[in-house]
Amino acid sequence: MEDYLDGFCWGAPPHAGGGIGLERVIMLMLDVGNVRYASLFHRDPKSLPAKPSATILPHPEADTLRLMHERESMELPPLEELIANYGDASNTSWLDGRYQVWRHEQAGAAIGYVPQDHFAIVVGEPLCDKSQSHRSFVPSCVS
Repeated sequence: MEDYLDGFCWGAPPHAGGGIGLERVIMLMLDVGNVRYASLFHRDPKSLPAKPSATILPHPEADTLRLMHERESMELPPLEELIANYGDASNTSWLDGRYQVWRHEQAGAAIGYVPQDHFAIVVGEPLCDKSQSHRSFVPSCVS
C-alpha cells in the first residue's frame, strides 16, 4: 500500500485503469470494511431522486409528437422553441449560418447538418421527442 501511494508523489503513474481509487485507498487505510463508509457521496439506487412521471415542455405548442393537422397553426414550430424543448447545452450550432437545418414536414422536428460531397454530416442530436429519435429524419439527398 505504501508503494502504491508513493507512486502518486510525482503524478499518477500509468495504470491502464487498474488504479484502485481514493475511496478504496481510504477504506483500506481506515479498515472500515465497506467502500460506502469511505465515500462522501456513494452511489445507491435508493438514494436517487424519483423520476418525474411526465416531462413538462417549456413550449407545449412546439411538441413534435403532435402532427401538423393536430396543431392550431399550420406553420412549423419556431426553431428556438424546439431548442428550448428538446435541445441540449452542448449543441450551439442550430442558429449558426454555416449549418443547414432540415425540418420534418409533419412533426416539425429538426436536424442540423453540413452538406459534404452528396452526404450530410449530422450536427448533434435531432430536436424531437426521444421516442422519435430512432426514426430517420435525415434528408435523403443533399444537393
